[in-house]
Amino acid sequence: MWASHWWGAFGYLCAGFMGSIFLLVGWEIIEEWWYKLMGGGLLIFSIFSVIFESPGIQPNVQQAQLELFQTLLEMNTRSNPLNSIERTLIERATIVCADQGIMDLNQLTGDLVKAQRFGPIMTLIDGLNSTATKKTSKNCLDYYQELRKSQPSSFILFESHNPWVTKVSK
Repeated sequence: MWASHWWGAFGYLCAGFMGSIFLLVGWEIIEEWWYKLMGGGLLIFSIFSVIFESPGIQPNVQQAQLELFQTLLEMNTRSNPLNSIERTLIERATIVCADQGIMDLNQLTGDLVKAQRFGPIMTLIDGLNSTATKKTSKNCLDYYQELRKSQPSSFILFESHNPWVTKVSK
């Protein structure tokens, strides 16, 4: 989960440390200058985590999702033989990929608000909750990984423009 999410990992470490101190010492710790400094550092780490680790503002991810959407549209119009499972999967993937950019930006907005407003304990609770909660919906690139198993020749051009997706999918 934490692969290449260094800002977020360090932010959660800082939040855990601050939350532990708060629980051990109590409310009076909030007035200490170094605790306020750590809180400012937590805010910076949280915002950096959102900015540098969110797919909503990563141009390569957004470009790949757009190209995948175009590839899926082409697959829908081609006359190659697809079984009903593959056709259903392509239809679902097309719908998800059409909305993925907006969904990523919505997630980015929510994460920025959380980074700004949550204190150390709420940040830690939210991080644990999001880690423990299973991701139920697939994103655009998840469908690519699934479709690539049965239709690898359909993604040759897509993979040549976005070679990093093959490294992520293995």
